[in-house]
Amino acid sequence: KENVNVRDQFPPGFVVTMRNEETGEEEPQGTFRMYIAQGAFGAVFEYRDLDGKLLAAKALLIGNDPEAASDLCREANICFALKLHPNISTMHQIIPNSTQGSNVAERTIIVTDFVDGGDLETLLKGSKGLYGGPLYEGSHDEVVGRILGISAQMMRALAHMHAQNVLHQDIKPENIALTSQGVVKILDFGLSGIGDVEGRTGLHCEMMGCTPSYRSPELARLFKARCMERTCFN
Repeated sequence: KENVNVRDQFPPGFVVTMRNEETGEEEPQGTFRMYIAQGAFGAVFEYRDLDGKLLAAKALLIGNDPEAASDLCREANICFALKLHPNISTMHQIIPNSTQGSNVAERTIIVTDFVDGGDLETLLKGSKGLYGGPLYEGSHDEVVGRILGISAQMMRALAHMHAQNVLHQDIKPENIALTSQGVVKILDFGLSGIGDVEGRTGLHCEMMGCTPSYRSPELARLFKARCMERTCFN
């Protein structure tokens, strides 16, 4: 099957379907509205479900990729395991093997909250990409209050994750979004793991996947040690 550009495969108005295993019929799930952004592995779109609720749909960039589809489903299942929390983006649905025709490569889709206030990176830097964005507008007290409010919500979300033995492993401004009412939502659990958070056992940790600039000091030291080991052995 052909691997078409993901934006071409899901144009505005495209209706997503999923096969009913009992009847064998394709049943509509929702409608794509518009393209938002693209990351390393997937593209994000505005999406409306059958009830008309505005959500976000993330589709794999490459179709017919079982490993990537498995990773995306794993990310969704970790979000489901976290249950509902006001500061974590809610996972609504996994739609496997969505296609736009028999000749088009299948792509797995996950459906999450739509967050309408932008991400923390944009608030920090503004439209020109320089530090001094909207986060710093207003009086000193307003700026400090805004920063403390965002920080407190982030800490509540992280405490909830760790209580469920989930480690995010890629916390950075681009993965922290805010609603138009200022509610923080932590996104993108693609590198997260479930296990013993304190002892770090049973966790899926992709050392090369974590964003280098935002690694914790202990993770950076571990990464450096592993790189040295590989260099010595090679």
